[in-house]
Amino acid sequence: MKTNKLPETRVCLIDIPVVVETLRLVVERMGLELVKSGNSVLDCLDVVKQSAPELLILDPLLPSGLDLLKSLRFSYPELKILVFAFNEELYGLRCLSAGVNGFLEKNASVTKITVAIEEVILTGLSFSEALGKKVVRLTVLAKPGHFPSTEPLDALSDRELQIFTLIGRGIRTRQIAEDLGLNVKTVESHKAHIKEKLCIPNCTELARRAFMWSGS
Repeated sequence: MKTNKLPETRVCLIDIPVVVETLRLVVERMGLELVKSGNSVLDCLDVVKQSAPELLILDPLLPSGLDLLKSLRFSYPELKILVFAFNEELYGLRCLSAGVNGFLEKNASVTKITVAIEEVILTGLSFSEALGKKVVRLTVLAKPGHFPSTEPLDALSDRELQIFTLIGRGIRTRQIAEDLGLNVKTVESHKAHIKEKLCIPNCTELARRAFMWSGS
C-alpha cells in the first residue's frame, strides 16, 4: 500500500550497493516502482534517458556529481531529484543551487527517508529545518543573483569540495584520482588550491581538517 495516497511514481536509485539496497527496501515498502538502480554516472544517464523516472535519488559524490545534477536539471526540468549524502552542511546549498528537490543525510532513519521521499513526490521539496533557515537567511542577505559566502568551504570549487570530502574519508590521492577519473597530478593541484584557499600549512593538517569537516 502506498502511504499518503502517493501517485504512481517510477524511481531510480544511484549510489553504492549497500545504500541502494536500503533505499530499495524503502521504495518497495512504499509501493513505488523501482525502474533501475546503479552506482555510476553512466548508470544514471542511461536510466533517466531510457526509463524516464519521476524521481531520482543519488549521491552528489559520484564523479562530477554536482555537474551531473546541473545537467539533469537543465535537460529534465520535470525530474524530481533527491540527494542522499553524508553532510548537509557541506553539500546542502550547493545541491540546492544545482536544482535538487530535496536533501537527505545518509544517517537518516527509515522513517525520515520515507518522509523525504513522500515530500518530494507530493510537494516537490524536502529539506531539513536547519538548511531551510540557512537558505532564508542567505536569501535576505544576498545581492541579486548570488548567495554571499558565510562558510570557509564556500571558497572551494565543486571539484575541490569533492576532493576535500574524500580526503576526510581517508582516501589517498591515487585512489581519489582513480575514482574521479583524474590523473594524480590534477588531484595534487586541487589539493594545493584547497590548502591555499583554506590557509592550511601542510598535508597533515589538510587531512585533519578534512576529517573534521566531512563528518566521518
